[in-house]
Amino acid sequence: LIMSESEAFARWQQRHLDARTGVINLFITLSLATIGFIINALVDNNKLQLTDDCAKYCIYWGCIFLGLCLVTLFILTLNRLSSFRWTAQIARNVGDENKELRGILRTRVDLKDKISLYLFNIGIILFIIGEAIVVLGFYIHLRPLFK
Repeated sequence: LIMSESEAFARWQQRHLDARTGVINLFITLSLATIGFIINALVDNNKLQLTDDCAKYCIYWGCIFLGLCLVTLFILTLNRLSSFRWTAQIARNVGDENKELRGILRTRVDLKDKISLYLFNIGIILFIIGEAIVVLGFYIHLRPLFK
């Protein structure tokens, strides 16, 4: 099969969007799973009794960072949806009479895409920080077992 450059680019762009969506969904799932595990362990007092204040603060702060990660990734998802909507509107408004509207929408889409990239990076950083702090908290909590 011989594919034109525009078809190849459209195919690559679709794969890029699918991969980015998969990564966002993965980080949302991992963040929710970690927070759910911690809440479940804290509710059932037999599973996790945090006696060390440092471990408590690490686990709580880790949950806060993971919560911020979730909020950031949800905002990112909404931002991407509006960007897709405006991109579809650009594609529908073909013709010389809609040239000004397409230019305005294209500027908005470019801004939305830049915001999406920043939100994506911030979400990943918050996830890494949150998970690291939670792991540190559990390490501090379980440290006496390894002595």
